[in-house]
Amino acid sequence: DYVAGATQFSLYFILFNQYAKHIERPDYIPLDKREDQVNHVVLTNRTSTVADQYATGTLDVAFYSSFAAYRDARAQPENAGKYRTPAPTESLADLALAPFSWEYLKRPTTLAPLLLPLYLVLAPVPSDRLVIQPDDSITRRELRTRYFFQHGAVAVGEEGFYRGFLNNGLSDRFGDNWGLAGSSVLFGLSHSGQGGVQATALGATIFGAYLGWVHQRNGFALGENVAIHFWWNFLSSLALLKTHSGATVVPVQIYLRF
Repeated sequence: DYVAGATQFSLYFILFNQYAKHIERPDYIPLDKREDQVNHVVLTNRTSTVADQYATGTLDVAFYSSFAAYRDARAQPENAGKYRTPAPTESLADLALAPFSWEYLKRPTTLAPLLLPLYLVLAPVPSDRLVIQPDDSITRRELRTRYFFQHGAVAVGEEGFYRGFLNNGLSDRFGDNWGLAGSSVLFGLSHSGQGGVQATALGATIFGAYLGWVHQRNGFALGENVAIHFWWNFLSSLALLKTHSGATVVPVQIYLRF
């Protein structure tokens, strides 16, 4: 599909070009310099935030492109009956709207994992838990808006690639158990905990295993996965944007975003 390929490559090139420009600016904060362990804050500013969003956008275009190519190839008549797993059918619009579908939001399998980030949003923040500390160049309100759209793209791209493509393809070739294990480990290895707010490899592997299980449980349909992934990341971002309250509560020290 030359039109789709050209569109996706052009978008990828534009996003990557903007990312490269932003990381060269003098006020850009490298990932390994953001965490202030003394004050338990993760430093950010407008340039660093925008650079991060261009970087994730670049990856998400590549992830979605891989999923879309796999989905469209599986739909070809010559491939009918060749695969054990159902072919993915979701369009970009289907996946983008999934986090706001009552069909998924009412399910216990969607709500149960979201209880932790929801608790972190509502509970006071102890002084030894990491929070995001923006400077005067960007407001917390703008960060919340930016994170809303950023995590929508992340959920669609990562679920399309790691579940829609990898979990489906590996499960077809090696069986559901090995497919789930392989896609979960690869998802985990793509997370390093850098920047103070990204998930660790172990945490992402566990989360990926849950998402992969939901994916298989739903007959390899992706909608619920995107809903879970989006709301986990967005609620986690809201929790990270809170300020230290000084309240004496049991600290919850985890890296949240996947």
